[in-house]
Amino acid sequence: MQKSLALLFGLAGLVAAPVAFGQTFDFTVQPSSTLSGTFSGSATFGGTLIGNYDQATNPTGTRTVLFNFFGSRPPPPTNITRNITGTGEVSGSANAVPTGAFRLGVIGGSSQLSGLSLNLIGASANPSADVSVTVTYQSFLTAAPNNSYPFIIPITVPLGTGEVDAITVVQTAGATGTAVANGPDQFTYAISFPADVTTTIIFQGAPNTTTQNQIVAIGGTINVSTGVSTAALSLNENETIEDDVALPTSPFDLPPLSGTGEPAHLLLNLNLTQQNTNVTVNASLNAAGVPVRCPADWDGDNDVDSDDIIAFFSDFEAGEADLDGDGDTDSDDIVGFFTGFDAGC
Repeated sequence: MQKSLALLFGLAGLVAAPVAFGQTFDFTVQPSSTLSGTFSGSATFGGTLIGNYDQATNPTGTRTVLFNFFGSRPPPPTNITRNITGTGEVSGSANAVPTGAFRLGVIGGSSQLSGLSLNLIGASANPSADVSVTVTYQSFLTAAPNNSYPFIIPITVPLGTGEVDAITVVQTAGATGTAVANGPDQFTYAISFPADVTTTIIFQGAPNTTTQNQIVAIGGTINVSTGVSTAALSLNENETIEDDVALPTSPFDLPPLSGTGEPAHLLLNLNLTQQNTNVTVNASLNAAGVPVRCPADWDGDNDVDSDDIIAFFSDFEAGEADLDGDGDTDSDDIVGFFTGFDAGC
């Protein structure tokens, strides 16, 4: 065994010129990162409205009754539904602190990216904006109070807020790009990679989640000495969903069309039939990295050469070269070592 190892060391010294393999890091996005952008959404819907009267629990509430020009109103418990249709819109700005992680390395003249997973909203408060809808409806009268609502006048209804609950980017395959040296240990990189981009916008308590697989571009700098990376990433996602989504019942006070007097107290039951979302964001990512050890750089001097072979087999003879982590030192570890050695990591 000693002779065969000595022979192997001698051969290694003849054939194994140093191979610089570059450096790869596991990066974590830092709190100094930022996101800015805009979001908008629109929806069409149908549904009903009805007074909030209930014979048992709210006998003095508003009742909705059939419209008539004489203004007559049947007595309780008459309270009928009226059909409504309309459109709603929300738009606003998004500012947040992204979170996430990725693996990035520079090898030769190329950059390599894998395992990227980002939540661009992160732990920030969900960006939100007011929602308003314009509805048309079947004519109706109300009792308690006595108001009149002919169908010829559309109603604008504020319906709380819409909010961006999540924007995530998850890389679906490894990718390689360019790497250009621009200083000692400093490189500028640019990579395009495939990713599932998922956006969730909440409208009236109903989440609208869309996922698109698209090519995302990322570019920035990496310092392979300090393990610091900066990156810029931009996204634009547009999606239309046709579905029938029931929204929670919404209480709404409808002012009289005359502009004065007590509002009618109504309950809206709406179903979204089509939803459109648009999200445009720009993220600036600052990341700190932990080096990923090259398995063939056994002596840890950032290159792969005959010194690593000698160091590996010294540990192998001592039973301390468990490269594959299976709890023992055997021929599988030799295969793994030379696989990495041949590839230069």
